Amino acid sequence: MANKIELLRTLATTITVIMLPSIISSTTFEHVNQQTIDITSITEMSPDTEIADLSGNAFGDHANGIPVTFFTGFPNLWKLDLRQNKLNEDDLPDGVFSGVAGSLTYLVLIGNQLTLIRSQLLKDLNKLEVLYLYYNIITAIEQGKNSL
Repeated sequence: MANKIELLRTLATTITVIMLPSIISSTTFEHVNQQTIDITSITEMSPDTEIADLSGNAFGDHANGIPVTFFTGFPNLWKLDLRQNKLNEDDLPDGVFSGVAGSLTYLVLIGNQLTLIRSQLLKDLNKLEVLYLYYNIITAIEQGKNSL
């Protein structure tokens, strides 16, 4: 099955949305390598989504970044991959992950343009177990009640 998933990821550069329930669980959503898009144009995510791979979409190139309410309505989302989206701290408003605070355990922010991790960014993510931040240019981590 791993080979099938790798094949799908290779094909993802030419396919807009990959949702193949026979190969990938129906609770997995992938929208990868779409160059520069506005994240609000992604409307196909099911409320039952457990794993969302939104990597390589350059959401940070849009003036709006990720709206604070975008991840609201996905109570089962436990893994979120936002790697290589050109995101900086302004693209991730305080509380952007609050809508998945009760389920998110795995968050990938690899290869973005983060320089600051604000104390409120990960607010209420009590179930978070894995946080990948490498290949960013982090120079400060803000101290506060909800800090790392």
